[in-house]
Amino acid sequence: MPTLEPVCKRLFANQSSVLKCLIGGVLMIIPVAHFLAFGLLYALIDQARRGENPEWPAWNGWRRLFLDGIVAFAIFLVLGAAPVCAGWMLSWPLRFMPIGPLRLLPLIPGCCWPRR
Repeated sequence: MPTLEPVCKRLFANQSSVLKCLIGGVLMIIPVAHFLAFGLLYALIDQARRGENPEWPAWNGWRRLFLDGIVAFAIFLVLGAAPVCAGWMLSWPLRFMPIGPLRLLPLIPGCCWPRR
């Protein structure tokens, strides 16, 4: 399985990749247009899933990129919110106990980034 460093070196080997990344970064800060950037990311992930060499897809097929971006955004939102919601639900019964800040302990795994 490839690690992040060789994949990034391959993706940013040519100038068009840097330009596509910059365009995607600008689109991420614009509401609704960020779905296009998520669509491009989804296409990149789909290439890797099929076992192809990861290459930045072209910025064509705007409708497909937008619809795939909505799907990718929903997936990322669910996967990101699930641990936080699970911790919140686990901490809810503890709110009525007189244990101070320890009642928020179940929220820590969902809210903190794991360090390795």
